[in-house]
Amino acid sequence: MSDARRERTLIAVFASGCGSNFAQLADAAQRGALGGAEVALLVSDKPSCGAVTIAKERGIPVFAQTHQAAGGRDAFELAARRLLSERSVSLAVLAGYMRIVGQTLLDSVPLINLHPSYLPAHKGLDAIGQALSDGSQYTGVTVHRVDATLDGGEILRQVRIPIFAGDDRATLQARIQQVEHWLLPAVVRDLVLSEFIDR
Repeated sequence: MSDARRERTLIAVFASGCGSNFAQLADAAQRGALGGAEVALLVSDKPSCGAVTIAKERGIPVFAQTHQAAGGRDAFELAARRLLSERSVSLAVLAGYMRIVGQTLLDSVPLINLHPSYLPAHKGLDAIGQALSDGSQYTGVTVHRVDATLDGGEILRQVRIPIFAGDDRATLQARIQQVEHWLLPAVVRDLVLSEFIDR
């Protein structure tokens, strides 16, 4: 393998929602701010979501299919895993991917996840709602490795975000997203430049 090929890290992003973090990663890659990495694939279980639209507009290859249409989670993950291999993807980033990852993907490439809380608090779905309803004084954003536990993999980096008395879901989510948009590209860049990824 040539040095040039070895240096080029290809990333797949998994997303189920509006795609704002996916867009931030794609923008960072285009600016050369991901350590030379390229966003090579978007994987989604929601074919009509915003992330898919963004990927198509930017000419980024897309694999988008519901689990039902794929024949279940295992079949979906097997198809996604084949694409990761075919495209020589070295890292998968879960950015608003609203599915629990199974062993098929866990055994493919290193995976990291962006979670809108200060883990280990508020794991799972609706972390923002959890933080608001339980009277927490702060929440945060965490990027962690993905393993077989729910939001329990090794924490790579996290930022604490205060919850103010007048906060509602919209105001808190907006502050969380502001942090997500710089934190996730920063962590991906650090990983690309480290020994974390086996190219």
